[in-house]
Amino acid sequence: HNLYSMSGPRYTFTQEEEERGQAGLRALGIGSEDWFVCLHTRTPAYLDNNWNPVRDCPIENYLQAADWVVEQGGFVLRMGTGVEEPLPRELGPRIIDYALYHHNDFMDMYLLAKCHFFLGSTSGPICLPVLQGIPSGMGNKMPYFLTGMGKFTLYIPKFLRCRETAEILTFPKIQKLGLFHSGEKDIERQWQEKTYSKLGLTIIDNEPEDLVDLAKDLMDMACGRPVPDDARQLQQRYHNFHTEG
Repeated sequence: HNLYSMSGPRYTFTQEEEERGQAGLRALGIGSEDWFVCLHTRTPAYLDNNWNPVRDCPIENYLQAADWVVEQGGFVLRMGTGVEEPLPRELGPRIIDYALYHHNDFMDMYLLAKCHFFLGSTSGPICLPVLQGIPSGMGNKMPYFLTGMGKFTLYIPKFLRCRETAEILTFPKIQKLGLFHSGEKDIERQWQEKTYSKLGLTIIDNEPEDLVDLAKDLMDMACGRPVPDDARQLQQRYHNFHTEG
């Protein structure tokens, strides 16, 4: 946590690489004065055997947040590789399906180092903007034992519903089930979908409105606006479940 929070950008670009990156942005229709957000969700298409499916989440739930970014004047680049379906074309020209039509390895690194903020899920690409000190949000965070990576990250977890009663479990109840615990055996079981099935639980993805709120919080962080006191208190209460677990 301290290394992520206190160190500066961890990788840089040569002048030649900067020129290459700027040319890549122009090819996407993004000018030197424009700003953009990188968007990524983990889906079953990435791994044929669907390892750790508890981390998967649908891109569709993030599109309302993408629309909100466009309303603020930004561009949105859908990141990734091996995606299943193209984004709907009616989203407009400022939401760019980079993953499907423009992907290359160099631009992956460049875009994730230059975005205004990153909006994603429990998957590897979030690590790169965090290394650069760029505000990064993990929607649909799962499993619960995972924490953020330094002061530049925000995250909202998935929820759990009891199949028998249809009740949405509170975090204290989830903690009593050992799903905040970070022991080696606890971690191993939390990666597995069968763990939740045996407990009679259904995993619920974040709603689009929740992800819009996450995008708004990331924008505040990117613009240097402080976290309201009531929100900070709620963040601390959630943090306590990790320290107690």
